[in-house]
Amino acid sequence: KHYIDDPKFLYDEHVIKGKQLRLIADEIGTSKAILSTRLKSFGIHANQTNSCARIKTSMSNECREVYEYINSITSDFVRINDRKTLNGKEIDLLIPSKNIGFEYNGIYSHIHMHKAGIINKSKSYHLDKTVNAAENGIKLFHIFSDDWILNKDVVKSMIAAKLGIFENTIYARNCSIVELSTSPKVQFLNHNHLQGKDRSCIAYGLLFNNSLVACMTFCKSRYNKNYTWELSRFAVMQHTKVIGGFSKLLSH
Repeated sequence: KHYIDDPKFLYDEHVIKGKQLRLIADEIGTSKAILSTRLKSFGIHANQTNSCARIKTSMSNECREVYEYINSITSDFVRINDRKTLNGKEIDLLIPSKNIGFEYNGIYSHIHMHKAGIINKSKSYHLDKTVNAAENGIKLFHIFSDDWILNKDVVKSMIAAKLGIFENTIYARNCSIVELSTSPKVQFLNHNHLQGKDRSCIAYGLLFNNSLVACMTFCKSRYNKNYTWELSRFAVMQHTKVIGGFSKLLSH
């Protein structure tokens, strides 16, 4: 059966995958005008051009690494350069089946440095985009290039967690609580938290089979003196889900 006569194929290519009509027409050997007429006959609404993915996608090497990693851990379709969901604003990588988007933010292209006269993005750009995505039912996860380059393993673990993919699942009720000295705390945070070690004076961990699987730290309140303590870090061992871990440590 010819693709031009297959409404499911056309719907998937244009609506689900977000391809432009011109690209679909080129791929199946027809014209954009004929394709547009066929969509109308099938009752498929043609999207505006700026709401479709770009015909020629531009992706940095690091962003492509993120894309390839996501494809290596999930079979869900990943849409590149989506401009449909946010009405023309672009989401670098979108997984429609999970309503999750990933933004790869290069340090220079996303910088805001008003005093130096450099303003590539507004100060609230990333927050505004995250809120906009949330209003459209999308959880947007930002990946900054320095984090990807310097802490790739931690970011990969975070991406997998966002997608609900874990290598290990542990129940906090099967863990014991221990107070951590400086050395194991620093080592665990540097390996499992994007910001690494902190200057906390209180640290507790969860032990499972004599292995540290989660850590929570506290320091004196820095931003609001009406409070005594501030939660500084919470980290879980990479690619591990500790069910009830946060609440167990916080309650203790």
